[in-house]
Amino acid sequence: MRYVSRFLVACLASIVASGAAVADDRAAVGWWRGENVSAAVFEANRTLIGHLTLNNLVLPFTDAGVEGTTLRGKFTHNGQDFPFTIELAGEQATLKSGTSVKPLKLADRDPFAVVSHLLEAKDYRAVWDTLNPLIQREVPHAFYVGGLAHAKGWGTAASDEQALKFYLRATDLGSKFAPLNAGNMYRDGRGAPADQDKAFKLYQTSAMRGDSVGALNAGAQILNGKLGPSDDAEGCAWLMLSDADDARAALAKITPRLTPEQTEKMKARHAHLAKLRAETLAGGPATGTIHMTLQIKDGKPVLVAFPAGGALAEFGSQPGDVLTAVDNFPTAGKTLAEIQALLDGRAGSIIQVKFDRNGGNQMLVAPREQKAPPVR
Repeated sequence: MRYVSRFLVACLASIVASGAAVADDRAAVGWWRGENVSAAVFEANRTLIGHLTLNNLVLPFTDAGVEGTTLRGKFTHNGQDFPFTIELAGEQATLKSGTSVKPLKLADRDPFAVVSHLLEAKDYRAVWDTLNPLIQREVPHAFYVGGLAHAKGWGTAASDEQALKFYLRATDLGSKFAPLNAGNMYRDGRGAPADQDKAFKLYQTSAMRGDSVGALNAGAQILNGKLGPSDDAEGCAWLMLSDADDARAALAKITPRLTPEQTEKMKARHAHLAKLRAETLAGGPATGTIHMTLQIKDGKPVLVAFPAGGALAEFGSQPGDVLTAVDNFPTAGKTLAEIQALLDGRAGSIIQVKFDRNGGNQMLVAPREQKAPPVR
């Protein structure tokens, strides 16, 4: 048992490091890693609780607390209590237990990283202990994960009705991912009677919040006649918002058979939808962009000019660079209006643009600049 005391408590050190000057117990909350161990610590009812996972052995601890820069607590193994103390120093810490001394390092403070770790450990009680305070604070992603837990029976009886309830609340609070799951449930009649109109509206919401699968499913609803007569142009316009492989495959199959009128409608609708998505992601009408002048050559957007002193000038861009993607959305085959809709967003929001220069890839990550008249 002495070996368990020294080694397992040493591994527990990967749980509870924090800043050198600890103001309260919440400073220790996070996901911690040490050699051959991963662990989580979280706040529940104003106390710290958590566990470590070591060689598939889950060891919970309770009632830990921080005094100055020292965390004190205990865990129980085989009916015996093992106390520990951990000296905190920035994102590093040192466990002292008898003659055992172990260095520790913080891995992530994101509570949902903690939840991910808890799910891997299948510690579903701890999942709910972590989620409940976040749910009480109306955190959107907490309701989304709660929906997954209800759907899969993680720490609770599996219930499609409860899962749908959680997904819808997450959607109302602004979750990016929950509308897709709720839409699938209405499409398939799980948790509520099947309702294709509700499913489509949720897919629309998902797509406007930047979810490629939501755009794919919205297009599929239209193309499969779930909302009335099939409309190839409208369906393809939604598919063009998606970078999913299934969307690309469907577009490659359908677009060659479109009439010229249908093709023009598809492009116009897609430009409009892309603009709406940019405004949604920006939290309102787009006020920012990355200033550049492009020209379509051989179906690819080629950089022609950009302002001196702007983001591209500082990045070292050159005329002739090919813009290949904006926020991971490929630009090949898109019109200038469609590309501009991808570039636009809230001024100051972060955007990722990728260029190709003579076969070499370059990526710029920068805040959008305030909109200004285009370069002449």
